[in-house]
Amino acid sequence: MTNIRPIDQSQRPKCSLPLRDADLALGNANWTKGLQAMSDWIWSANLNPEAFPNHLARFLLHTPGVFEQQLNYSTTLIFDLPSFRNGIQISGFLDRVTRELVISYIAHRRRAWYTMTHHAILGRLTAIQSGMSEQDFAAKWANLLDFAAHPDLYSAVETQALHFATAFATDPKTYTDEQFKALKETITIDLTTRYRAEAQWLERIDAGRRARAQGLSASDCDQDIDDRIRSATDAVCADPSAEFIDQQVNAAIVELAFLCLQFTALSCVFSGLNIPDEEFLGDVMQSLLPDKVIQRLNELCELGGDGLDGLFHHR
Repeated sequence: MTNIRPIDQSQRPKCSLPLRDADLALGNANWTKGLQAMSDWIWSANLNPEAFPNHLARFLLHTPGVFEQQLNYSTTLIFDLPSFRNGIQISGFLDRVTRELVISYIAHRRRAWYTMTHHAILGRLTAIQSGMSEQDFAAKWANLLDFAAHPDLYSAVETQALHFATAFATDPKTYTDEQFKALKETITIDLTTRYRAEAQWLERIDAGRRARAQGLSASDCDQDIDDRIRSATDAVCADPSAEFIDQQVNAAIVELAFLCLQFTALSCVFSGLNIPDEEFLGDVMQSLLPDKVIQRLNELCELGGDGLDGLFHHR
């Protein structure tokens, strides 16, 4: 646990909205309390075994219908590892560490206090889950705004995703065709490499199921069915087809775009309405985050809006 304390919030402007828990006296209490409980668990339990009461849920409780949709949307967009339905991948195309880096980068770039602190925590938990060392995590999160000057710290996919996030969070018209080409090429290499661990097993299962069905239809004996299954699964190519990878790459880019959309918008809302961190968050940060990361967050939080006049590029 670090001795460095996250910066105090007492001097921040008062929150523009009340951030109360679901009101049990209201007629929609069962619905809103259920949504709040889902939020407390969903936005923590993917990485942490304890519920995490949060102001994001209390903010969204003002519009329960939006909150209900936001829960599923955000959970899928942020937390999903490669996820499948009926044999088809439906989410988790971009790796989790890259997603957390993009979220934190946008937060740092736009000085979005709530997102900076919370996704430093989620980023650290994700890093632990992925096997990243504390030293590497500290280096990546402390140097995000200068990522281009530290190519040794970030993977090729992380670097290209952060270039995309830079344009998306400032002026998308600065994003060039050459950058987009580099993004696609980099994600193509990454997804081709990850294919065997994340998707090939499902193709082998499908091939085996089809072979078994064919054997049963032909009234084959058990040994012949086993031979069919073995031949079918062995025939699944070691490398995916170009068409398959192209579909995955396009999905990863759309996932990245929606991630940038979500957190560019949230940074505006949370900063504009002065949504504060929860009272317990400083203790959580001290228990999880390296000194270097807390120091960097303190610096950015103290700057507030100073120097953000050039956030949007003008031609």
